[in-house]
Amino acid sequence: MSDPTLSKHLRILEAAGYVDIIKGIVDSRPRTRVQLTESGRGAFRGHVAFLRTITGAINAEP
Repeated sequence: MSDPTLSKHLRILEAAGYVDIIKGIVDSRPRTRVQLTESGRGAFRGHVAFLRTITGAINAEP
């Protein structure tokens, strides 16, 4: 994934309240840290649960 594409996706996730973006400097170099918010964790858990439901349905087919 290119840097501009990743940046765009992260901005969308930040606007939705799913991630916090923390920018800083480490050893004179810019660094960006991204962490899930509580809302983001809940959304991720829901997404994983849905994927498990889908894969369970596929595995259950004769």
